[in-house]
Amino acid sequence: MMHPSPRVAVSKTGPLISALQSDCMHILLQFYDQIHIPADEVSEYQKHGAGHEISDLLETGFLVVHQMC
Repeated sequence: MMHPSPRVAVSKTGPLISALQSDCMHILLQFYDQIHIPADEVSEYQKHGAGHEISDLLETGFLVVHQMC
């Protein structure tokens, strides 16, 4: 039995902040299984007041943080 591939995206701050500020994160949750973000972007979410929401999404595994070389 074949398993479908996970629906994965890579994002910087803008799209996620826009989704959070417009209360539309549920749309991203419908289309993607995971979104990968660079670690240096996490502080940017906090500057925009989305730190708590981002922490929640990290805990669920929806957001995955990557250290950039």
